[in-house]
Amino acid sequence: MSLNLDPRQRAMLHEMGVHVWWPEALLPDLAETHVAIDSEAARADVVSARGQNDIEIPSAASVAPPMPVASPVVVSQSPQPKTIAPSSAPSPTQVTALPDGIAGMDWPQLQATVADCQACAMCLGRRASVLAAPDVITQCDWLVVGDPPDEAQERQGLPFVEDAGLLLDNMLQAVEVQRYPPSTESSGRAYLTHVLKCRPALMRAPSADELATCAHYLRREIALTQPKVILAMGRFAIRSGSLPVCRWW
Repeated sequence: MSLNLDPRQRAMLHEMGVHVWWPEALLPDLAETHVAIDSEAARADVVSARGQNDIEIPSAASVAPPMPVASPVVVSQSPQPKTIAPSSAPSPTQVTALPDGIAGMDWPQLQATVADCQACAMCLGRRASVLAAPDVITQCDWLVVGDPPDEAQERQGLPFVEDAGLLLDNMLQAVEVQRYPPSTESSGRAYLTHVLKCRPALMRAPSADELATCAHYLRREIALTQPKVILAMGRFAIRSGSLPVCRWW
């Protein structure tokens, strides 16, 4: 078996320390191979240097003139339009005293008083009060008190709406009770209200003083409906006062 290597390949193997064992008669003159490789490398360096020296340097006349600097453009600011505040319904901005005579009000008077109430800080920034008062004095078997109204209840002006209201209606129908006004006279009637009549602009938990203030309206609602059962649904509704409460979990 033999290797067909030319003198250049043999010289490269020799530089790498790889020894190719050949009979002495067939060994090439490595010294001559070294000289040939060094001569080729020297000629390559000369050609490379000559190519670098032949690079043509452009004269000053052929260099492109610098680009002219653009003068700054002055942009005139157009006058800003005057800001016009959007028109909206007035909302309470300060707290006033609790109205007098709540204990003797009928439903229309109670409805109007709640709509204008500013007796606690919960009214600040509100859009509407939530009180579904009947037109006449109506006795109801049940009175359901819920937590402060949410956005949907404030928007519709009714307690217990959407999914929560549907769930409550089904619960009441299970014991043959319907919210006032009922669709059938045979069913028991339930009056629905909230422990607070306002939804504040910034959602927060009501304080004990705010619950006590709005309890005046709740006591009048109880007096007008004369319920047999008072059902408090929610932790704030349960804290509304010392009232006879039946809890559903």
